[in-house]
Amino acid sequence: MTGTVTDGEFCSLRSQGETRPLHLWQLIHDAKESVSRCGRKTLLDKLEQVGVDPDGRPIVRSPDPDVPDELIAQLHELRNGANGMSLEDAITFVRGNLVPAGYSPYPFRRDTPESLLDKLRSIFATCKFRATVDYWKERGVDFSMYLYIPEVDPVTGEERHDRGDHNHLFRRAAGSIRQGKDPSLNFEAFDEVVMDSLSGLTHAALIGKRKQSLVDAERLISSHVVSSLRRSGHHREARHVELLTQWHEATDGRGLTQLQRCKYNYQMLNYLLDEWMPWHVDTYDFRTIDINRPVDCIRGFSRETLVEMTTNIESQEHRRRQNHEIGYAEHPRAGGTDDLETFFSIAHRYLGLVFSLKQFKEKWPKLVREFCKRMDNTLPFYFFTLNERFRGEDDYPSFDDCPEIDDDVDAAHHPLRLHRLRINQREDGSNLSTGRSFLAARHKGSLRQQLHRPVLGPPPVPHHMRLLP
Repeated sequence: MTGTVTDGEFCSLRSQGETRPLHLWQLIHDAKESVSRCGRKTLLDKLEQVGVDPDGRPIVRSPDPDVPDELIAQLHELRNGANGMSLEDAITFVRGNLVPAGYSPYPFRRDTPESLLDKLRSIFATCKFRATVDYWKERGVDFSMYLYIPEVDPVTGEERHDRGDHNHLFRRAAGSIRQGKDPSLNFEAFDEVVMDSLSGLTHAALIGKRKQSLVDAERLISSHVVSSLRRSGHHREARHVELLTQWHEATDGRGLTQLQRCKYNYQMLNYLLDEWMPWHVDTYDFRTIDINRPVDCIRGFSRETLVEMTTNIESQEHRRRQNHEIGYAEHPRAGGTDDLETFFSIAHRYLGLVFSLKQFKEKWPKLVREFCKRMDNTLPFYFFTLNERFRGEDDYPSFDDCPEIDDDVDAAHHPLRLHRLRINQREDGSNLSTGRSFLAARHKGSLRQQLHRPVLGPPPVPHHMRLLP
């Protein structure tokens, strides 16, 4: 597989490719943009094209190729039939039929009641969107079934997958929980989790003192936090965290089969679609989606996060369906940039903080040699680390191999990294006591390490435990 993996700082939305749109959101955006400046008279002229054949019967023909003749005929029948609706009532009726029965469509402009002009724009934008989906479906790109479809590179002729950095997205998901972006969740439930010694959640991880820390994000979104939320009776919050935990494990965890990874990915995708397109269980056809539905707060995620998350899921499952054809499964961590950042840390060592492309190409052979030396555990001076992400794959079994796990296994020594309970005694919120002194941290790092990972003291004492003056 060929493709690119980028952080949000390098590519905000991977929705438009070189030859065609890559994501359904791009089709929605283009359709709404095409009618956003059209006036009322211009749009009405395209709906009132009715002629008469030699026999005196009306001929309904749309001057706009994107508007189906059936819609013009329906509007003509509503206005001139037995019902005799007014123009605005007929437009409102047609507008309401753009979504399945039982659902109310969103207005063209957010939080603004739709005027006649907005209803006309919604109708034409929806017709434009559905015509575009049909256009690409005829060319083998079925956006009615998939949110993201990789582009075929015009040079190599191979599929090129453009993804967002999974770990970057995972930290964003943790940030949405900390900021309380999803109004359907009770975020005070996490206060009880901090006080639970079996959750592994620390005060620093909950409030996001180290926003770029993947370890803190994994402390906040973990199976132990899910169990603690369920013990406290917060089942909605537990389900939200559980789906994020399983989605993260499907990409960055060991001990899962290909079927389990596929299941966790689609569970997360369906969780997003439950709010974005609630009728997807009965009608899984993205042609029927409400294009006016805002996508910048679905499950508390921003628009960019939603597009990247759905892109990664669809891209991974598209590649998984090709396992038999290609002959081997994709590496689960192919959607992360941590290894790339490790390589560039070596580049900064030999080229400085700022360097040009010419300098990078000149030093390329040396950079590759030094990187291979650090990864080669047969050399006495190789870069040893306890983090399994940067160690040789020979030391670990396949990602799909599940080790034997006893029912009474100690959570602190669980064989799978993401199921291991890691308790930070210094930041543990369950060990609160009044009048305690500020203890110095052991193995204090260098000034550079403290800059990127500040030394944090114990969490504050809750109000109900403080001594009165």
